[in-house]
Amino acid sequence: MFKHQLSEILRKALLCSGLLLLMLFLANCNDSDKVTNGDEIAAPTGLTVINNDPANFIIGWTDNSADETGFSIERKKDAGNFSEITTVGADITQYADVLTEAGTYSYRVRTVKGTAYSGYSNTVTETIAAPTQHSTNITTNETWPSGIHHVEGYIYISNGATLTIEAGAVIKFAEDAAIIVQTNSGLIADGTTGAITFTGQAAQNGYWRFIQFNNDALNANCKLINCIIEYGGGYSSNSASLIVNNNAMISNCTIRNSSSNGVEIEAAARPTFTGNIVTSNDASPISADFACAASIGTGTYSGNNSDFIELDGGTIEQNCTFLKHDVPYRLNSYNYVENSTLSIQAGAAFLMNADAAIIVSTNGGLLADGAEEDSIHFTGYAEQKGHWRFISFESDAVHANCKLNYCVIEYGGGYSSSSASVLIYNNATITNSNIRNSESHGVIIDSDARPTFNNNTITLNNKSPIYGDFESMTSIGYGDYQGNANDFIDLDDGTITESGALKKQNVPYRLNSYNYIEEATLTIEAGTVVYFNQDAALVVNTNGGLIAEGAITDLIYFSSNVYQNGYWRFIHFTDVAKDADCIMDYCQIEYGGGYSSNSASLIVDNDATITNSTIRNSESYGLQIYDGQARPEISANTITGNDQSPVNAGFEHLGCIGYGDYSGNDNDFLEISSGTLTETLTLKKQNVPYRFNGYGYVDNATLTIEAGTTIKMNNDAAVVVDENGGLIADGTSETITFTGYVATKGHWRFIQFQSDAIGANCRIINCILEYGGGYSEQSGIIDIQNVPTVTGNTIQHSSSYGITYDIDAGAHGNYEANNSFSDNTAGNVHGY
Repeated sequence: MFKHQLSEILRKALLCSGLLLLMLFLANCNDSDKVTNGDEIAAPTGLTVINNDPANFIIGWTDNSADETGFSIERKKDAGNFSEITTVGADITQYADVLTEAGTYSYRVRTVKGTAYSGYSNTVTETIAAPTQHSTNITTNETWPSGIHHVEGYIYISNGATLTIEAGAVIKFAEDAAIIVQTNSGLIADGTTGAITFTGQAAQNGYWRFIQFNNDALNANCKLINCIIEYGGGYSSNSASLIVNNNAMISNCTIRNSSSNGVEIEAAARPTFTGNIVTSNDASPISADFACAASIGTGTYSGNNSDFIELDGGTIEQNCTFLKHDVPYRLNSYNYVENSTLSIQAGAAFLMNADAAIIVSTNGGLLADGAEEDSIHFTGYAEQKGHWRFISFESDAVHANCKLNYCVIEYGGGYSSSSASVLIYNNATITNSNIRNSESHGVIIDSDARPTFNNNTITLNNKSPIYGDFESMTSIGYGDYQGNANDFIDLDDGTITESGALKKQNVPYRLNSYNYIEEATLTIEAGTVVYFNQDAALVVNTNGGLIAEGAITDLIYFSSNVYQNGYWRFIHFTDVAKDADCIMDYCQIEYGGGYSSNSASLIVDNDATITNSTIRNSESYGLQIYDGQARPEISANTITGNDQSPVNAGFEHLGCIGYGDYSGNDNDFLEISSGTLTETLTLKKQNVPYRFNGYGYVDNATLTIEAGTTIKMNNDAAVVVDENGGLIADGTSETITFTGYVATKGHWRFIQFQSDAIGANCRIINCILEYGGGYSEQSGIIDIQNVPTVTGNTIQHSSSYGITYDIDAGAHGNYEANNSFSDNTAGNVHGY
């Protein structure tokens, strides 16, 4: 009895335990409408299909929860199982799916809160019909409705037909298939209300070939709007998924996963191409001709294997604008702009491939107007000097439409060793730009070019920053031109005929040959440095002027980058230059004089003003005055370190040689050649002697010699005071010396007062006269034919007499008593 009762109790206990376990199992097996802590989560309701286009399949539901973190969306196909395909965020109540295969699709949604889920919504089901097959050409108007379409082989649209593809359609291409739109025909695929997809029957880059609009297709009926084009481009490595040869409209499309380029735009095409995404292609997003690149509107073009817009060579002949994109353009050849203007948006970038160039030619323009923080870049596809050639503004381009502002131009100059990254043959504007890493020069400016050229940085080039012609150099504005292999502005020979200023730069100018200034004045700013290359010269010619006014702390230099006496030739103020505009003040002129042994670093044949300047290291004279009519002002100069004399001038120029420092030359005397003085003047005492060469005549003028002056008379030299002339040499305060250049009796001839000289203006007082008398045995160092004052002098070492006088001419005086004589070969005083 007890055993039976115990068994019954155990049976009932086990039964209760089993029921409890079963309840617990059922509670935890599929009760997913409860979170793990037992709180309730409201499930979504009212799940429905909003749009059943395969390419834009949209479902929607009602959100019944106030604090969800999102929604989980599950899908199954045909008799398969549900699986989660995505989650969306809180408060989102729609989801768009893309379906590419026929079948019956079911959806359900549940609410997500953290790691917990609600129960499921209702289930919705839609059937996507089996694909429509297309394999024949289209010769009459045809419409492909929403749904899936298979394209086999090449389909040509021709004979004026238009294929219209409705929103939501999915076009799946067989391997190597394509659609080609031909003469007067069209393809309209407007997916505005539901994306249209062109894809491969296999998700493989290059699986199919392309959609192509031929150049004679009907522009107005060629439209791709809100389309997806993917897995095409399989024709060749130079092909694309979309080939546009006409003016089709391509907008808001996604073009991706091509095995070549995404899009190809041919030379004559001018499509409307905007709002597109071209990405994940095996080559470039877009390949086009230079002439049609302006058709490429705003869009997203990054994320391709070659992230640049590929441009073949071509000629732009219509005004257009190249936009800034998220990838650069790459130019592959010579490109021309003619009879139109190409504008480039700030921030645009150009990769220039090997030997590429941009040439702005006949009536053309290039406006590349960047900004300080959004510059325009022209760079090499390879960061290698000379990788590409140049940007060239030709002489027949439109000046006003040629502009580079806030541009970076680098790795060009590869045309030749005498080329540059930028060639200027017109009056272009180049400002605020950086031109660098050229294989040759940075910039070349032609002789006829007068560009506006300011605030540029030109550096790291293999030659000079700027190579120009002499006549164009005043166009070169302020900038930073240092850091190049040849750090000077290189200038070829030429003639300046327009007045202008040569600006002080942070590198020297270098003149390479003979250069002329005519009918114009060149003004040189204080602090400017001008180098002369071997045998170069600067000639100021007919009505020309050179105003080089430096400052005591900011000299103007005329020099050479080779420190060699005579390396260059001279600066020459000719007799027909404009006197008032020939000024050199606080200048340093050095290493010139290389023309000949009778030349000089500075030749002055007019009434120029040369003051406060240093002339040194000439291979010949420092300064030369050659023309007899020249009356320059030469004062306060230092002329030193020259291989000959500091000054070579004519007798008539004696009054032009002002005070200065003339010592330290190989021949330390002021060289004076024969001539006739016809202007009253004073010969100034200098820190070196004068040396007179040949006969010097004083006619209708008086020459006064300052006390303390020394004059060395060269072989056979003489001073003749002629008609109405006078010579006043009063050494009372400091002895004046007339001596032989060589201390040999008779080395020079005489000082002669002729009978028609003015006696009152003929005075030799307290002077030393020696080593003369070399004219004849009857000649003295002083020969008198009138009544001068000759007193207090020391007269010695004559090869004939000390003094001779012409009795018949009325010359007389107590010369022997009033002067001191010694060592005169024929005697002291002799009348004849």
